[in-house]
Amino acid sequence: MKKLILFILCLLAISCTKTVYVTENKRVIDGQYDSEFPNLPTTDYLHEVNKSIKIINTMSSYKGYEFPLVGGLIESELRDSLVKARAINEIYVNNPASGTATIIYHDNAKIALLTCAHIVSSPDTIVSYYSNKSGDKTPFVQSVYYKVRQSLTISGLPEVKGFEIIAMDEKSDIAVVGKNYRKKQRLTNNVFQFPKGKAEELKAGTFVYLFGFPRGERMVSSALVGRANRNRHHDFILDAPMHKGISGGLVLALRDGVPNFELVGMVFAVAGERISFLGPAQNEEPIKDELQRLYTGDIYLSSVRQIIYGITYAISIEQIESFFDKNRDVFQAKGFDSERFLSATKPISEKGVK
Repeated sequence: MKKLILFILCLLAISCTKTVYVTENKRVIDGQYDSEFPNLPTTDYLHEVNKSIKIINTMSSYKGYEFPLVGGLIESELRDSLVKARAINEIYVNNPASGTATIIYHDNAKIALLTCAHIVSSPDTIVSYYSNKSGDKTPFVQSVYYKVRQSLTISGLPEVKGFEIIAMDEKSDIAVVGKNYRKKQRLTNNVFQFPKGKAEELKAGTFVYLFGFPRGERMVSSALVGRANRNRHHDFILDAPMHKGISGGLVLALRDGVPNFELVGMVFAVAGERISFLGPAQNEEPIKDELQRLYTGDIYLSSVRQIIYGITYAISIEQIESFFDKNRDVFQAKGFDSERFLSATKPISEKGVK
């Protein structure tokens, strides 16, 4: 009887124990995402991913009007006739933005890319107000800007201009842009072909690769997951010291070593804080020879957003898939088959990139 009980206990212990395999080259095979640096060369695979990564540029042009405090307008009076009649100045402003986009669909006549909504979206109207002595906003309009046009260009593709927003969700910061070609185009760049992973399985310390265009420079970088599953969408935080332009960049993790890359998310923001300072008007450029001279002009309170390096935020692949599902009818109406977005399911051969 004692032997039978001992046998049952051993059987239970074995059934509750996770099996971890260690290969001859010391690679751990446990079905989880790796937290260690790859033990095999990755250059060919990273190069393959880079073929689908593009820099995206947007330009929003605005026509603005400035108003006096006395005899000006309140927001309810912002009508064409009053705006032009009471404006004391007209201004034209261009607002550029750039980031990263990934080719996720191509059928010779159409192409679609995944990116962040904040890169491609801009408000139609921007209104600013006068403040009182306490710094509180008054109802009196100081200026209003109307968007007159917006352009989307993606370098490295046939017909780099003329791209449009196919679907967008500003709350989740996800967008798909694309275009219909006037004639069939053959791409020299690949549609992203690595399989989708599961961000919910990431852990603190998971090793990942990032792809994008920080400050407009094509970059491949590595990082660790600093915080996994930071919300119900399984978004996560990385320790990568990134710059502006990385938004829309892909995040890939390895499951049981090379070549098992999986897409786990997309970078959408870097941490920052707003710094206030006193200085001359923003349209005044100091002359180099006068930098050591006493400044006697008007002083204004200004602010600038300063990046906090080492904290980078990423959207989970689960949230991206949810975005595709919610906008399936929108994609279909515009001739795009969202079932084929990020549809790769097989890992790339360890013998080489196919």
